[in-house]
Amino acid sequence: MDKELDNDKDLLLKADGFDHCIMGLGRQANQFSIVYDEDKVIETLVDRDGMSMDDAREYFEFNIARAYVGGGTPTFVRYMTLDSIVQATGD
Repeated sequence: MDKELDNDKDLLLKADGFDHCIMGLGRQANQFSIVYDEDKVIETLVDRDGMSMDDAREYFEFNIARAYVGGGTPTFVRYMTLDSIVQATGD
């Protein structure tokens, strides 16, 4: 993995201002991305930027999570159990 990552390290994109929310590195189909904790990003928008929780969630959804900027676009993870995923998706 280190050799593959070394080849792609210049493609990894960061979400500015959220370094403290980084969980690690993710990979899907040999594409690497920096992985962020979604809850921490939203908490940061509330604490640092003075947004309400609803405004922070909306801002995150439309301006951060949905922003695709090519290969290496950051990944955002929401902690959920399998049971909560099944309940949320109805599967």
